[in-house]
Amino acid sequence: MSISKEPVYAPQETILSQIGSVKLVVKSEADAESIVLLKNAVYGTSGIRYQQTGQDQKLNQLSNPFFFHLYISDILQGFYCLDHRLVTYPFGSMNAFYGRYFAIHESAQGKGYGRFLKTSAVNYITETIHAPYLLYSFIEEKNTRSLSLSNQTNFASVAQLKTFVFRSLNPKADVRLKRASSAELPKIKSFLATYYADYGLVNFDKIGYQGNYFTLTVGEQVVGGVQANPVTWNFLQMPNWTGWFLMNILPRIPYLKKLFQPDYSFLALEGIYLATGQEGLFPILIESVLAFFNLNSALFEVDCQDKRLTAMLARMGLLSGYQADVTTHAMVKACGLSANQLAQLQVSPVYCSSFDFT
Repeated sequence: MSISKEPVYAPQETILSQIGSVKLVVKSEADAESIVLLKNAVYGTSGIRYQQTGQDQKLNQLSNPFFFHLYISDILQGFYCLDHRLVTYPFGSMNAFYGRYFAIHESAQGKGYGRFLKTSAVNYITETIHAPYLLYSFIEEKNTRSLSLSNQTNFASVAQLKTFVFRSLNPKADVRLKRASSAELPKIKSFLATYYADYGLVNFDKIGYQGNYFTLTVGEQVVGGVQANPVTWNFLQMPNWTGWFLMNILPRIPYLKKLFQPDYSFLALEGIYLATGQEGLFPILIESVLAFFNLNSALFEVDCQDKRLTAMLARMGLLSGYQADVTTHAMVKACGLSANQLAQLQVSPVYCSSFDFT
């Protein structure tokens, strides 16, 4: 499949619907009030509840966003973004729209506005963009309402992801660690394209984001690499007695409190690369970037079908492992693909950008 040559741009401002005091508008720029709405949004299921941070910086770094604003009596009460980018599969590249930054004001929740906002946004893309293209998002399995809405709008799960957490109480930096320069990024993206040639939803737009792609080098050869984004989430609730311990006791224990605080700072990883025969360097690579940022935890998503990455996780240390009872679905709505291409969506391991899921 060839890359679509037709440019895709969000309208500067278009009213999609107005019924009484309820108005839905799509824009190429987000209202300033959207930052407050996003900062107050609480994510997670009935077990884990948390708030994300840094939205004010990230909104300006999206590739080509379509911002959907829901106003009630001219006050912003709902917000959603479909960010346009190109993604690749083994059969080629195509337009794609990634759903993120969904928020409904507390006073408007439980009244159907969220369903209306998301459904209208998806319908707008399907009615205005020429195929082929994909819409996709990552949804936790326990978030049954969002999964149900996705299924009702003809999204389907193409992959199941697990969150792997690497932890180190006292990380040490390897002398071979190097922060990649902007001049080195084209070469890095080139070998990443080869490394992830059999994957789907591949997008390297945020490789090098904030200058945070790191490599391990032996002589002139890059033997390992990773994009490491510092992130902070504010946890409000954790389930059962383990969660109570993490929220109330662990933060008071000297030394061990490095592993978790309610205002949890960690590295979100993507663009993981290990040269053939150098897979054993993976824990050294992650520990080194943790030492660089003076952090103790790193998170990344692992497709259950990704045999290469799964094999490398067997010896990551006693403190590291998969987050228990958390499965995330890659939900995709495909438009204009052939039967063979649709089948490929189900068998290709998914590349998950850490910039997207944080």
